[in-house]
Amino acid sequence: MPEILRRARHRASKVLPTQGLSAKASHVGEIMAALLGYRTYAALTQEYSDPSVRLVLEDAQVLVLNKPAGLARAQSVLDVLNNAQQQAVVTCCIDSLTECADRAVFVGLDDLYDSWLREAIAQAIYDAEEVIQSAHVFAWPQLPHETPITVDLWTSSQEWKIEAIGTMSEMSDGDDDNEPVRLSPTATVAVRGGFFFQKAGRAGLVVQNCGGSLLRELDPQVLSSQLRSRGHAPVPRGGLH
Repeated sequence: MPEILRRARHRASKVLPTQGLSAKASHVGEIMAALLGYRTYAALTQEYSDPSVRLVLEDAQVLVLNKPAGLARAQSVLDVLNNAQQQAVVTCCIDSLTECADRAVFVGLDDLYDSWLREAIAQAIYDAEEVIQSAHVFAWPQLPHETPITVDLWTSSQEWKIEAIGTMSEMSDGDDDNEPVRLSPTATVAVRGGFFFQKAGRAGLVVQNCGGSLLRELDPQVLSSQLRSRGHAPVPRGGLH
């Protein structure tokens, strides 16, 4: 059994009674396995003990929990509890995994993107060699608020990647060296950035590489059309302000 899971199960067994809840250790294990992306607890332990698996949960830099799967498993194994009680048990399991993981834990892809990856991808774009060596000075990348569509994280066994497409505006030096001013609203370029991860267990990620690039200068109307086709908020006519 992964040490993370052992510690989290132990914590949950202590916390649940204080909340007036009761759940067998085996049922808690099943819920935590689902949160960690496995169909069953047995599947988790089997993969963990498989010598051909190179990276396991303890190798992960971050964990991304699958809350809907945890709730579904709770409904299956805790049928004697009502819906509110089942949700409370799942919340306790999430809190226990978060407390015992000794690394960053995110609940779902939206949390992963909102709390970390949007900013990290923007940084990767801003630090890209192509951007640094450009003759232009650029503002901080603007990336979509919506989480980019990716392949399913928890069913991917070997690797997982996420990419985002956004925009950067050119800047020019103003009268105050500390306050650069934006060029005309049409001075906008499309940019792409992303992270490539190796999987460590079903819910664990290890950064393999990241990067970003300029796409090409676009007129705001063309850029708006391209971003809208990818699910981004359209750029208003006349560019960004």
